Amino acid sequence: MKDGRVKIYWCDGNHENHDALDALEANHPGEPFIPVMPGVFFAAFGSILTLLDGTRVMFCGGAQSDPEDIKEREPHKSWWPQETIDQADMARLPDPKAAHVDWIISHTCPHAFEIAGRDIAAAKNSDPSKGFLDRILDDYHPKRWWFGHYHQARAGEDKGCSCRLLDRFGNRSGRPWMESILLTKEE
Repeated sequence: MKDGRVKIYWCDGNHENHDALDALEANHPGEPFIPVMPGVFFAAFGSILTLLDGTRVMFCGGAQSDPEDIKEREPHKSWWPQETIDQADMARLPDPKAAHVDWIISHTCPHAFEIAGRDIAAAKNSDPSKGFLDRILDDYHPKRWWFGHYHQARAGEDKGCSCRLLDRFGNRSGRPWMESILLTKEE
């Protein structure tokens, strides 16, 4: 990273300072990847990054915090009401008939993905963001999808999409964190 050859692109989750991200986007209107420091870029909702091999990756950040967690937080200080995906975000998406998407990076996942398992808190399963992500899954038909909201490492396939739930950094399982990102055999 120090020599500038590695770049990091990230999308928002539910614990970001969404007021700051809204201001960042307002200062960079229409810019899909906004620099936040050298080599690190915030990926606006619906932005598409084309990798060197031609793979097209769409970023769809946002997720709802657990309602019990919200009770402990202060609005616009430690919790932001604009954390979830909404209709305005969906309106920013490119036309699925014109925009080919191979992979999706999001914070939470569609309801369609069963790999999160029944042990996930019911509040996270009722997240309205998940319904919007179901629409994205149906409209764009990606081959792969990565998300991390549940802080566990799991993999599966739903609706023809290979999906991978990423573990948290510094997990207690003893596995290297990056292990959860590694791809299985290419199709």
